[in-house]
Amino acid sequence: MVSIPTIIVVAYNRPFALNRILYSLSKADYEGYKDVSLCISIDGGGEYNTEVMAVANNFEWAFGEKKIVIHSENKGLRKHIISCGNLIEQYENIIMLEEDCFVSRNFYDFGYKALSYYQNEDKIAGISLYAYNFFESISVPFTSLYDGNDVYFVQVPGSLGQVWTKKQWNGFMDYYKSKPQISQADKLPEKVKTWPESSWKKYFYKYMVEKDLFFVYPQISFSTNFGDMGTHFSLPTQLYQVPLENTMLRKHYSFVDFDDSNNKYDAFFELLPESLIKLGANIDKDTCIDMMGGKVLSMYDNKYALSVKDCKAKLQGYSNALQPFMLNVLFSQEGDFFSYAFKLDFLEAKASRKNELIKSGQTLSFDAGRLSIITGKYYKIGYYLSHPQKILKMINRKFSKTS
Repeated sequence: MVSIPTIIVVAYNRPFALNRILYSLSKADYEGYKDVSLCISIDGGGEYNTEVMAVANNFEWAFGEKKIVIHSENKGLRKHIISCGNLIEQYENIIMLEEDCFVSRNFYDFGYKALSYYQNEDKIAGISLYAYNFFESISVPFTSLYDGNDVYFVQVPGSLGQVWTKKQWNGFMDYYKSKPQISQADKLPEKVKTWPESSWKKYFYKYMVEKDLFFVYPQISFSTNFGDMGTHFSLPTQLYQVPLENTMLRKHYSFVDFDDSNNKYDAFFELLPESLIKLGANIDKDTCIDMMGGKVLSMYDNKYALSVKDCKAKLQGYSNALQPFMLNVLFSQEGDFFSYAFKLDFLEAKASRKNELIKSGQTLSFDAGRLSIITGKYYKIGYYLSHPQKILKMINRKFSKTS
């Protein structure tokens, strides 16, 4: 058994958001867990920090000790997150949440049980409460395979609700203290390389790729994110809102050992080639998987590639009909959307298929939104004004129906 984790809420300048996450924490289920500590860490210098401190002070925590840490200076998000992570020296295990997150009823139970299961797994760098439904670096949909287990593994650090053991966090800190630098030579998503210096996550990303480590992710999300205006959002966004676990009863989670899982993804949310092969895909083990088109293929020395990019001479083509997309490969659905070929036969420039990936990955929402737009009266007026020849045809149709 492991010690129960302390909940750490990272707050700065957003009193409404802090009040909202504290409310969700107060409604969660902690039955069977004694003395669940809550630490609210407030960065200094914010315009509304007086209100933030009032929210923290007035909040009643009924499940254990409540502690408030107030920083006199403005550390900035990266240093603030690092300082909160380092509280693990006091607490052994932590669940960290930024204040624009929101948790489900069973987030704590899942976090503790996942922590207990994976505490000694050397390939695990942390546990996420949040489950992505898109690859944030190129904004295309992502859906994991469902293999009967409640978790899968991704070489991407969680940042919207994460659980760490002391060993896991200190492994990152030993690396971070070496002052790593992000460069174009890193096999990271291009957008990650351009994240601002306020980002702690890009360094954890690099750490995981270099050390070949993974985060545990749940199949259904135990946290979500409101995307309130703040350090990384100049305007509110619902981009990171995901379906939230909402079961009333506790469940027995189906965890799987890392070595036994075929549900493992790299830093680009691409299923590992060895996983694809074990699941039955007819590809060579020396294959770069690039089905979402996020990789610069010239950076990889694989002989083959499986990619959405344009290809001069494919060995095999696959459809994009089945979702998740890798099912088209596993079930040999032929088509011309994805190509399996020698890596040198792919064009390095990205194919113009990002919108098609988005459309095919979000068919219902895309088509429903499109239908809503084109049936609206203002769209129709604009359409006919820009296509005057259609007006005459429309009038003729009207008269024909009348006749």
